[in-house]
Amino acid sequence: YGTDKAEFSLEVRDTFQRCGLGTEILRRLIAIGRDEQLHCVCAVILPRNRGMLRICDKLGFHAHYRESDQLMHAELDLTGMGE
Repeated sequence: YGTDKAEFSLEVRDTFQRCGLGTEILRRLIAIGRDEQLHCVCAVILPRNRGMLRICDKLGFHAHYRESDQLMHAELDLTGMGE
């Protein structure tokens, strides 16, 4: 409320990883963000979390390493995204 940006955090139990569940959940979150007319969706990710970084890359997020906090920052611009 009162912002056009949403930050997400996502955890999938080890036994359910690599089944597409994280990707599907994030796709749905992105769709909700678009429906709510948000401008971007973002996350802060541990650099060793290769799975989440792969998902974000696959879904079009721009990720960069920030030296100041030693974390990856991923952001997806929702403006102009198609349905």
